[in-house]
Amino acid sequence: MIGSKEELLEQKFTNNKYYILRHGQTNYQIKKREWIYPWPEKEPILLAKEGKNQIKKAAKGLKDKKIDIIYFSDINRARQTAEIV
Repeated sequence: MIGSKEELLEQKFTNNKYYILRHGQTNYQIKKREWIYPWPEKEPILLAKEGKNQIKKAAKGLKDKKIDIIYFSDINRARQTAEIV
């Protein structure tokens, strides 16, 4: 339990680094449907061409990082994003 700044600074932390990346633009967004994605998805919501390009650009920025593992949700657009990275 950490109750003060001093206790926080006393903790032993790893040198792990974490990167969070959201999926790129989807066809669902292009069609300007509702702001919130439906759940569960009735049909797969996939990355649009521009979304794939956005993720490729982001992946270039991560190229020199030592990434050991990628976690992603089971939705298609997240899987597509992870596969590109």
